[in-house]
Amino acid sequence: MGDHIVLIGSIMIGAMLLVSIVAFNSGLAFRGFDQTTDTMLHGELRLVSEVMLNDFRKIGFQVIPPSDGLKAISDTSIQFEGDIDGDGVPETVDYYLGNESSSPQTLNPYDRALYRRIDGGTEMTLSPGVTKFILTYFDGGGYETADPISVDCIDIQLDIASPSNHVDDKAYVFKNDSLRYYTCSWRTKVTPPNLLIE
Repeated sequence: MGDHIVLIGSIMIGAMLLVSIVAFNSGLAFRGFDQTTDTMLHGELRLVSEVMLNDFRKIGFQVIPPSDGLKAISDTSIQFEGDIDGDGVPETVDYYLGNESSSPQTLNPYDRALYRRIDGGTEMTLSPGVTKFILTYFDGGGYETADPISVDCIDIQLDIASPSNHVDDKAYVFKNDSLRYYTCSWRTKVTPPNLLIE
């Protein structure tokens, strides 16, 4: 009888130890997944922001007056001229946000693709996971403007989200319909030195 109590006690202690090990291992796996996703999003955001900054700083570069380089602007798109590749000839560059079905390769129903096109050629997807892309334009006095001729400064807001949702209960930046996505945000202001202000 005493041996049975010892055996049952050993089984209970072994089961608790096994549950603790499984829980610990599961926690490590989730943290590893979290870190991997976070690292990938930061890398993608850094790449996109570097391309955009390089292009936006060259708005109007090598453009012959009276044009100042900006051709069309909106809160989710911009078209401009500038010598972005350094060959002495200005290119026409478009940045625009795709529609809600532009990212079929992700499981996130709220992301859209951010596109870049040069000289009307093939559009290049800068990121398929954009949840926010807002351009705000300011004149020389610091006031918002919708007139391409009076733009002096461009405020860029960009959020990139993970392609799939996560069920972990941590605080994520982007939540919709109880689905949670990892999100990285970037905001900056660019003052292209080659814009002609009238």
